[in-house]
Amino acid sequence: MKLAEKIYPDKHILSIVLIFFIISQTFVFVKNALPFFISYHPNALLYQTKKGWKLFKINNVRYFYDLNTSRILPLPYLDVFPERFRPAREGEFETKLAGKTYKLKPYRELLLPKLKKALSKNVKLTIFFLFGLVLMGVFSRTDYRVFKNKKVIYLTVGISLALLVGVLIRKLVAPPASGMPVRWLIGTSIQPSEFSKIVLILFLAYYIGVKGYIEQFKYLLFVLLVILSHALLIALQPDLGMAFFFILLGISLMWLGGVAYRIFVPSLAVLGLAGAGIVALFFDHVKRRFEGWIDPFSDPHDKGYQIIQSLKAIAGGGLFGKGLGKGLHSAVYIRESDTDYIISLIIENLGILGFLVILYLQLLLILKLFRFANRVYGIYEKLIISGVALNIFYSIVVNYAMAFNIIPPKGIALPFLSYGVSNLLANFIGLGIVGSIYRRHLAVLNL
Repeated sequence: MKLAEKIYPDKHILSIVLIFFIISQTFVFVKNALPFFISYHPNALLYQTKKGWKLFKINNVRYFYDLNTSRILPLPYLDVFPERFRPAREGEFETKLAGKTYKLKPYRELLLPKLKKALSKNVKLTIFFLFGLVLMGVFSRTDYRVFKNKKVIYLTVGISLALLVGVLIRKLVAPPASGMPVRWLIGTSIQPSEFSKIVLILFLAYYIGVKGYIEQFKYLLFVLLVILSHALLIALQPDLGMAFFFILLGISLMWLGGVAYRIFVPSLAVLGLAGAGIVALFFDHVKRRFEGWIDPFSDPHDKGYQIIQSLKAIAGGGLFGKGLGKGLHSAVYIRESDTDYIISLIIENLGILGFLVILYLQLLLILKLFRFANRVYGIYEKLIISGVALNIFYSIVVNYAMAFNIIPPKGIALPFLSYGVSNLLANFIGLGIVGSIYRRHLAVLNL
């Protein structure tokens, strides 16, 4: 058996994921490492801040320390008249500008730490991508029917809720500065809400496709309790966009599962009211997001900053883009241009045509999953595959709508493209479970 088939039974899906990895690696490099290589000069000065050493620039001009005059001078002087100056190659220096004292040192001294930091995301992405491939392979070779076991599925739901509670405990124990949201359980890598989406898919597939209890009102309350408890815990982080995403995914799976209208309509009403309640509970937060969305130029340095920079990058890219590695506006000025706003970075460099190529591959992946869901037997299997496909589809739609300012800004990652460990691994697990179904239906359906 070929290595690719051992990892995943469908070579087309595996190929698309590998292409996405190459694209992701490229633009994580453009975002984090390329500005470093462009700005690096062994004699350029760095100044010390509370967050570390940063490049010293005045009016976008770099400076060096001249030992002959004991002054800081514009770096272009050294490039044009190297014989006139003796640049400092090591040591720390102090200078006073506008009444403020700066501690400086040459870039050369911090080359290795800065280089390590610039490339760290590419290294981390490679490690977790390889781990994700292994994870996908393991899940694709594990019998998916293990999740039909009542104890297993309830335990999975319990673990999911416990992890979300753990995030809130971390928030209470170590409150973040300036009221920033806390969405990660460990560092900024493990985000339980990403894995909870896969848990929801498995839970609803079990309840609708195996138990069939959702057709009775008395069991409907438990299903709604599972959905809403997850949504509320996520909203309290606060991550309202993910909470609404969770509710939308739950509603979609209930509808696809053929839940009777006498059950579905009340469920829709309850979940809708719950969504309205979340908005009311976090009204100030929601209002702030909407104000920045409706008129980003009313507060271009705060609420509207990301939106304005994203639109500038997209407009600057045009049809053909500025060229790979030449579109650095989004890399420098958009804080999350390798995560939530990676499509802005891509369009600025590769243009709308590059965006359309990526969109084509994404649609190919989604349509292939839905085609497979349509051909397998059993509502349980259909719901799992459809749920994984919808999770990817909704993530793409929300991410693009946010980047183009069609909806208020919300941190939904672009599957397999955005830099983010939890989203990457959760999607690998989802595809792995789909691969398990694929393997066990291959002979029957002649796929």
